[in-house]
Amino acid sequence: MKSLVGQDKIVRCTGGLPLVTCVATLDAPRHVVEFLARLLAAHRRWIGTPP
Repeated sequence: MKSLVGQDKIVRCTGGLPLVTCVATLDAPRHVVEFLARLLAAHRRWIGTPP
């Protein structure tokens, strides 16, 4: 596994809360990723988060 140390960033969002961003590799079947993406999109629509 490749080391990604030093590429993580901490940024401030509109609300002033810290947001940690990082690079990651997801090793999961495509159908699982697509299913979870649809669930997340539906949840975001339900709570009113902009796309």
